[in-house]
This record gives sequence, structure tokens and C-alpha cells, in this order.
Amino acid sequence: MYTYLKPIRGLSSIRSTSFLESVYDYEKTLFANGYNSHVVRFHLHSVAHFGIWLEQKGIKLGTVDEGTITAFERHRSRCRCPAASHNRRRNVISCIRVFLHHLRKQKIIPHVKPAEESSALVRDFLLWLTAHRGSVMTTQFSYRLYVTNLIEFLGDDPQTYTAAGLRDFLAKRYRHYGCNSIRMVLAAVTMFLRYLALDGRCRAGLEQALLSPANWSQQSLPQGLTFEEVQRILTFCPTTPTGIRDRAVLLLLIRLGLRAGDIAALKLSDLSFETATIKVSGKGNREVRLPLPQDVGEALLEYLRMGRPQIESKHVFLRAVAPYGVFGERGHGHAISHIARMFLCRWENGAFSVVQANDKEQAIEMLDEVANAEAMPLYTITDFMVHFRLTDEGIIELEGFGEHFGDHVRECVHPILGELDVSPYDASTEEKARIMAAVEQERSRLKAGPASQPDTELGKQIKAQTDLPTSIINRHVHSAARKVLQESRPKGKPH
Repeated sequence: MYTYLKPIRGLSSIRSTSFLESVYDYEKTLFANGYNSHVVRFHLHSVAHFGIWLEQKGIKLGTVDEGTITAFERHRSRCRCPAASHNRRRNVISCIRVFLHHLRKQKIIPHVKPAEESSALVRDFLLWLTAHRGSVMTTQFSYRLYVTNLIEFLGDDPQTYTAAGLRDFLAKRYRHYGCNSIRMVLAAVTMFLRYLALDGRCRAGLEQALLSPANWSQQSLPQGLTFEEVQRILTFCPTTPTGIRDRAVLLLLIRLGLRAGDIAALKLSDLSFETATIKVSGKGNREVRLPLPQDVGEALLEYLRMGRPQIESKHVFLRAVAPYGVFGERGHGHAISHIARMFLCRWENGAFSVVQANDKEQAIEMLDEVANAEAMPLYTITDFMVHFRLTDEGIIELEGFGEHFGDHVRECVHPILGELDVSPYDASTEEKARIMAAVEQERSRLKAGPASQPDTELGKQIKAQTDLPTSIINRHVHSAARKVLQESRPKGKPH
């Protein structure tokens, strides 16, 4: 077992040898997954308290279920166990769930039985969906939810389904959904109705009663990136393990046009550096081999050698922070699509800056060359387009914004100006006066609030002298403190 500066409270009070062996194995797994000693110690504190409580109640580990965890959570609010940790943080229960998940993987305790399908009709539909449409698990999960709701609303006899009933179902059950979400519901219901019609269980053509909501968000073809823009995006990737991974992902997106879900599901066996090809399973589980360009192959090799966590996993791309492993099982493409994001910062004087970063903290650090953005509003934007023109004098001037980005600026950054709905280029004298008054309001309506303070007294002194972002100060102070502790740690084993 790892030697901590302070002992794990409550661990020595546990009498069950099998429980202690499971705890020691769990500790090794946490370290193998990249957790640092402070986080591991917190996990073990929580697990030790849980073990003491189980012995007090006479509950065997193999019988633990969701009701047991709920009872333990109630116990924590009035806990008086003398040997256990009395930490009241919510993530204590999260630590218990992770521990139980580890025990299930080791087959020490039984797996939780999944809930049964709502009806045989749903099971038949999902089997047909897999066999004839090649749908993946994420699609089946969402379709099952919507189809189950439909059957609960209209009944399990498809012969009684009518166009009015279907429209009534959407109007009452999903009236709060937006356009994109309602399209997912429509896709599931439409596919279900087609299956019923093919199987002779309902009248054909019912799906035509459901109309997709109108949406004019993209009236023209989407604009691609120029070569210079692509190069500028790639240069933003740092030489850290996370940056090396992100650069490889971006090259796969740019050079091969892969979807986010394809990249997240990519396995080591799909790469063939000998033949310079890559195997991709697209929609419908259709496999295809694509040529592997030189720069993409070099980026993948660099990631596998220097950026990928050294754990046993068949997937190529893994999480860069503990616990190391594949991206989330549901919607794993979401993590890929958020590797490169744009952040907009609105300053006190009405000006704003746009920066590309991996997260909000990195955006604040990059914006520090303009000013400290910690206390300023920071928005995540998905549509960013600006137009510049070159004057005869060789000056680059801003010509305008893209339609969607301009709407975002008017709504979030300059709402008072946006309400005027007046163009400053052909405004009358009266309209110009209104615009100037609105500009003054925009410049005075927003004041920077108090910035977050560093964790240490030394950090607070540094912030008072430099006004650096708190995240930068904390990182440097903690790094210096770790070096001092490592240098002052006594040699040899502790007595």
C-alpha cells in the first residue's frame, strides 16, 4: 500500500479481510488510472467510512444496492462514527459508486440487472433496427426512450394509432423541446411507424402526418476553412500530451473528414502504418478503409509514443485526465467536437475579444495579453465568421461579421444597441444621437466583479502585485511547493 503523510482514517478499524483486500486492489487501480495521491486518499477515506458502516449494520458487501447507498447517505448527515472520516462533501457518494463499479468489474459483487424493456413491441423494433438499419447503441438508446413514451401515450395496439393521436402525442409530451431535439423524436417515431407498417401492424403512411419543424438557420452551404485558417488552428495545439492528442484529432477531422463519433470509436487495430490505411466504421456499421496521409500518420505516431496514457485499452484516443480511459459511452463524439472551442470575452468599455481555447481557464490565460478576463463575461460561441478588406493604403479593416455571429454579438454583447435596429452607416441625425446614447449605456452598464482569489497567501501576494489570472498563479505556486516537498522528503522507508 502507498505510504501517505497521514494514515487513512477508519481503515484499521475494518475487520473484514476480504473488504481490505478489495480496498488495496482498488487503490492500485486508482493509481494505474492516473489519479494522484491526494485524490486516492480521499477515495479511500470515503470507502473506509462505508466499510465501517456496513459492518455496524451487518450488511454483506455482495448485497449492496441503490437502497444501501441511500441509507448510507442518510447516515452521513448524523454520523458519529469515532474512527471514520466525517467529510460532508457530496462527492463522497460518488467515490462509493466508483468503488462499487470497480468491484463489479472484478466480479466481486454482482452486476445490477438492467431494467426490462417496456414492451415486447419495443424489443422487436430494436432487433429490426439492428438487423436492417445497422444502428449503433446510442441510436437504439434514444429511439427506445421515445418509442416507449409513444406506446405509453397511445397504447400497445398499433392498429388504433391515428394521425391526430400522433400529433397530440408530440404536442403534449414534447412541447418544451427545441427544433433540433424534436427532430430526434420525429426520426424515432417515423422509423417506428415504418417498421409497424412493414410488419403489417398498423396502417401504412401514418408517418406522413408528422411534419418536421421549419428551421432556416443555414440557408446556404456551410463555409469551409482556408488553408491559412487550418494552419492557424493547428498551431494553437501545445506540445503537452493533451495538445498532441488534440492535434491528431483535428488532422483526422480536417484531412479525412471523419465524424466526431468515428474518431472517438477508433481502435488500435484500425490503424495500419505498414499499408498507410485506416479502417473506419461509419453509419450503419459499414466499414471502409481510407488512405492515411503522411501528416496524419506522423501526428498519430507522435500521440501513441508521447501523448497517450500508458494503460491497456483498445481505443486510440483516451481521456487526458484521470481516470484514463475512453470517452463517455453515451455521446462520446461530444468530447471530440469540443476539443477546439471559441470563447468571446466582453470588456467593460464595450469592446470584445474572441479566442480559441480548449476550456474556459485556458481562454482566460490567453486573453491575459489584453487584460484580466477573470471577472468579465465569457461566452462559448459555435458560429464565428468575420470579414476583412484590404485598403489601397495596405491597411486591413474589419468589413463585417457573419450572420450568426453578428446576431450573437447583438444579443449577448451589445443588447442595447441590438434593440435599436438602426444601421450606423445610413442613419439620420436623430438616429445617430440615439446610437451615441446607446453606446454610452453599453460602456457603462457592465462593471468587472471581484476576481477569484488564489489558494495560498503567497499566491494572493503575487496577485496583488501582478494581477495575473488566478489559475496561472495557483499552478506556479503549487508546482514550486511540490518541488520543495520532494527535495525535503527524507530518504529511505519511514519507520
